[in-house]
Amino acid sequence: MKRIIKWFKGLIRSIRRRRLKQSPLPSPRKTTGIKTKDLIANIFLDIETSPCEEPRLDSFAPKANLVDPVKIARDLEEKKDKAWRASMLDAFSGEIFCIGLALNEDEAFAITGTDERELMQSFNEWLKDFSFPKIYAHFGSTFDFQWLWYKGLKHKCPTVVNMFSKGSGLSKLIDTAKIMDNLGYKEYVSLDKMHKLLFGVPAKNMGVDGSKVFDLIMQKKGDEVIKYCVEEDVPALRRCCKELDQYGLLR
Repeated sequence: MKRIIKWFKGLIRSIRRRRLKQSPLPSPRKTTGIKTKDLIANIFLDIETSPCEEPRLDSFAPKANLVDPVKIARDLEEKKDKAWRASMLDAFSGEIFCIGLALNEDEAFAITGTDERELMQSFNEWLKDFSFPKIYAHFGSTFDFQWLWYKGLKHKCPTVVNMFSKGSGLSKLIDTAKIMDNLGYKEYVSLDKMHKLLFGVPAKNMGVDGSKVFDLIMQKKGDEVIKYCVEEDVPALRRCCKELDQYGLLR
């Protein structure tokens, strides 16, 4: 009897194995042609801005105690230069010159345009490919993210507006400069300082930083600004993010 029961159980197992072999299995997913929306998107971002049109001298008033025409002219030029440079920090008067980007481990690149509207529309189209991306920028909450949201409104770019709206639920905006604030470290921490803290070496070796962008643009050296953004700022941001993430500081 035991032998019959054993034989019967073996027969059942054999039938089951045969059915499994004959059952159609789902075909494996192709690795080619995967839609970008299916990717886990980590976007590393840095914008460079340009000033408004040159202000008119007659829009400024000299100091009241000046009477020497030479000193008055110098004072007006200094005020104009200061206001012109400051417009690069004001989204209502300055413009976005380029957007440096890197997706996950892909090579960094820049979105540019013949004007700001074309640039923003190109960025809007690029963003459409992603579903709930994590977007990283240094000082993003006080600069990059705010600028992009405002310019998205100005140039009718709905995807940009939605992605960079606080609490929209369509993206996760991560400002790496906030990490130090969260730890009670109140000193102004530039990306270069953070990179040196994490890796012992500065992030920038091209001799360019944000303070020199205005002069480069005035000298018609915009290509150097784009190169600095793509080859130094964005890769440095990504390196810092990967290191910070090891400590769980970006989750």
